[in-house]
Amino acid sequence: MSAIVLRSVERFDPHLGHWEDLAPMPQRRHGVAAAALEGQLWVCGGSYGRQDVRTVEVYDVDTFAWVQMPSMHMPRNCASMAFVRF
Repeated sequence: MSAIVLRSVERFDPHLGHWEDLAPMPQRRHGVAAAALEGQLWVCGGSYGRQDVRTVEVYDVDTFAWVQMPSMHMPRNCASMAFVRF
């Protein structure tokens, strides 16, 4: 069984009770690590089906755009991610 690899991104609006489409990710992939921080959605790693990736992309909800960030040192697939303030 092969995985479905997508670029699509959806956001749930709990006030309206429905999902809405956001701008697609620049790179299609599955198994990403993702976390939200101050109006941004960070998406790291994953796989596009043939190999794991190191890429990091950030979606800004104010500009509705993805920004490429510096890549991680090692590829990661099916990882977890969280932001912690020190």
